[in-house]
Amino acid sequence: MGLLIANAKDILINIAVYAILFNIIYSILFSGIKYPKTISIIVYIIVMEIKLFISTTRLTLFTFCILIIVYLILGIIIVKILDEMANYKPKKSFIIIGVILGYVAELLLVKILFMAISVLIDIIIIIIWLVKHYLKTCFSVIFNIN
Repeated sequence: MGLLIANAKDILINIAVYAILFNIIYSILFSGIKYPKTISIIVYIIVMEIKLFISTTRLTLFTFCILIIVYLILGIIIVKILDEMANYKPKKSFIIIGVILGYVAELLLVKILFMAISVLIDIIIIIIWLVKHYLKTCFSVIFNIN
């Protein structure tokens, strides 16, 4: 029963964070500033990273960098959807739909995107290592270096 209460507490905290976040994004979209979508995406990334720091006791630099990319992708998608919807829905509906959209996106997509980007970075590292090894082998054969 303790796990259920802890999970319910975490869920309520996440919902509260999303409600505050999307209230801020709604205000940014209608504030009249120059680039509201870009600033909304930056706010989304910052809030999600702060939420991650608070909820995670240990975070590596690699995970932090990958999650910035993941939150950038999610932020672009979510802000684009919410921006289209903001002109037709009142603020309460905007925030409720934003909370649902953000929570579902985090539950479903963050792990998938994190794994996909991690694999992509691993493939790039392997390619760099292979090129480095190939060049080292070529130069050692050409210049007869042991």
